Amino acid sequence: MDRKEFIKAMTALGIVAVLPRDVVHAQGITNKTTNNKAMQRADSTIQQILSYGMHAPSSHNTQPWKVKLEGNRLKVFGDFERRLRIVDPNNREFLLSISAFIETIDLAAVAMGNQLKIEPFLDSISADKELFSIEVKGSNLSSTNATLSLIENRFTDRKNYNFGEITDKHISNLQDLDRENVHYFSSNSPSGKLISELQIEAFTKQSNDKSKQLELSDWLRFDKDQKEKLGDGLFPEMLGLNGLPKFVWYSFFNKKSAVGSSFINQGIKSAVEQIKHTSGFLVITSNSRESISIYESGRLYQKTLLKCTELSIRNHTISQILEEVPMKDQIGDNLELKKPIQFIIRLGYSNQNGYGKHIRRSSNSIIT
Repeated sequence: MDRKEFIKAMTALGIVAVLPRDVVHAQGITNKTTNNKAMQRADSTIQQILSYGMHAPSSHNTQPWKVKLEGNRLKVFGDFERRLRIVDPNNREFLLSISAFIETIDLAAVAMGNQLKIEPFLDSISADKELFSIEVKGSNLSSTNATLSLIENRFTDRKNYNFGEITDKHISNLQDLDRENVHYFSSNSPSGKLISELQIEAFTKQSNDKSKQLELSDWLRFDKDQKEKLGDGLFPEMLGLNGLPKFVWYSFFNKKSAVGSSFINQGIKSAVEQIKHTSGFLVITSNSRESISIYESGRLYQKTLLKCTELSIRNHTISQILEEVPMKDQIGDNLELKKPIQFIIRLGYSNQNGYGKHIRRSSNSIIT
């Protein structure tokens, strides 16, 4: 069977060939890295907190955060080598990803019976600038495994969902996290249909932008050894690809394939099917466009994803609609939302199994 025949086989199986650029997650196993002396000296509690932090979602699964240890204090920086300069030129998603990391380690610390005192420094975002100073404090709180389990088991599900509405109770549970900034639109509503149309339009436009596809290709992992070594980016297991599709991915595709017409066309078709099989959209807004509000929105986002995990609601964050002009300028007014939109998440229920364990970077790798 030649390469073209394999591509046809993938198409017949409904495999996503161009990967949507969204906020993604890999869970479970960490990659092997060289022991880090700073990490070896770190308190075991801090080691555990950071290990859970590595489960935080990030754009393209770039994991764009660095930490400097000073006793029981953590200094958190943005890793500018991991930012997406083309699709995120203003570092909005960069800060959102780091903020989700902050929320994750904060939740993990509390679940382990500790507390974090977090001080943000977000007047500007630049390379080597400290963004957060965090003091780890002990407390009398008892530890709980429930939150830690949610952090570990959260995942992005890009597959087609079951037809049917999200229950009113579940929608209310999600909106209770922040009634001012968590909004829900059924796919069958006029607003839901508008989101669907604009997302497909934005996805198509971005897929045909060579510079953006090239940036995406930097984070696609077509080599098993590279995947194991790097522990980041997007690889087939994250998409639920197994058997023949997974074999085809590793055997016949490479970085150059990401800008090929076969990838692009099949990716658009898959994106259309994903939207069709969606119950509704969760929209998360921020109080302003200031960095501190974006930070708060990133933390709310992680809370929302964990609540979805608790309620067994599958979720898939779609980003192109907030990255492409004119879609990103139209969506807020059309939804009659006066606040800036930071996330749009497609929701639904599914009878299919999750994706299983995925490789993640070791917490050692983020210590400077």
